[in-house]
Amino acid sequence: MTGPRFRWQFPGEAASVDEETLAAGARHGLDERVTRLLAGRGVAGSAALDAFFGTPEFAAASLQALLDAGVDVPLVVTQPDRPVGRHAELRPSAVGALAASRGLPTEKPETLRANAGLVARLREARLDAIAVVAYGRILPSEILALPRLGCVNVHASLLPRWRGASPIQAAILAGDAETGVVTMRMEEGLDTGPVYLERRVAIGERETSGELSGRLQLLAIHRTHFHRCRLNIEFGSRPG
Repeated sequence: MTGPRFRWQFPGEAASVDEETLAAGARHGLDERVTRLLAGRGVAGSAALDAFFGTPEFAAASLQALLDAGVDVPLVVTQPDRPVGRHAELRPSAVGALAASRGLPTEKPETLRANAGLVARLREARLDAIAVVAYGRILPSEILALPRLGCVNVHASLLPRWRGASPIQAAILAGDAETGVVTMRMEEGLDTGPVYLERRVAIGERETSGELSGRLQLLAIHRTHFHRCRLNIEFGSRPG
């Protein structure tokens, strides 16, 4: 005769999680234990609130992935519309166009510094995190301090090898054998925060920046990438 079975529980793990939450976790590639850990920390079981800062097509793909994952994005921030073509017609960024097509509230500030209106709007949203992908400007300290989990940047190179703008082109021009995508917590310095996730890929001998950008984009939007990063933020994990 066997005695009652007991299930060991991680500290912070939710003892009871409804079937809907477990099913949602499974759809995003999370096993039951991970979903219970997220629920215990108040991350699963309720929609995350993440503002998104980004501008080019590379960033638009990441925003689409967040939306597909069911993340509530109460505000999108992107670069202002820019003149394009012979007639200098104003056109939105790739992120701005996607946000408009999905009816997402969008800000297109000329500057982030001393922008009291934008800071107030972000504060009112009571954000879990701010996701930043190729936004094109440095976030000031008053914005970095707002979200509960901080600001998380997806950067298209291995750090600290290539910081700042144009990291894909820099890796190719330098003849690097590999590059990758890192997800990191943002600090006031340029790409100086701790890395939560790192994914490496080899650079093809004749690969162009456009081809490599497409492959890195796929790494950045992998269905488990955002959720694993959120776990690492919550529990202080090392890169994996």
